Amino acid sequence: MKLILTGATGAAGLAILRAASRDPSVSHITVLSRRPLPPHAAEFSKSKTEVILHQNFTEYPPTLTEKLKDHDAVIWALGASQNGMDVEAYTKLTHDFPVAAIAALTDAGTGSPEKPLRFLYVSGQGADRSGKGWALFSKVKGRTEKDLVDYAATHPSVIAQNIRPGYFFPSDPD
Repeated sequence: MKLILTGATGAAGLAILRAASRDPSVSHITVLSRRPLPPHAAEFSKSKTEVILHQNFTEYPPTLTEKLKDHDAVIWALGASQNGMDVEAYTKLTHDFPVAAIAALTDAGTGSPEKPLRFLYVSGQGADRSGKGWALFSKVKGRTEKDLVDYAATHPSVIAQNIRPGYFFPSDPD
């Protein structure tokens, strides 16, 4: 399996990268990241990992989608705490980025009805798809879950799924 991973510099993404790099069923990992991986990630990620630095996660030029279109799955772990972020910035990061990615990948021909791209969104405990949650993260993550699943429902070349972890314990770099 060829995997696209975002958020690999954070707690969730780094743990996923570590696990995927050890999994024999994962043949290649493409990390899309705004910044390089931390030095302690190099040891376990070097053998089958390619890091592509990408700054604007709302736009995917053809040169990038061409590199990604033969992948089998995406784990979208890119995110941040709502603390200290304004509504617009948090919404762009948490909602607009993954929604743009799923559309760009399917538009580029990633996946097919016979072998759909699997898009896994790392959401969070408390996400509320109804939009009635009390916290910003609850509303935005819930809307993102809904929009990804709704998108996949009309595009047979992709399957969208969401997970809602309660907390990620940061990895010890040693």
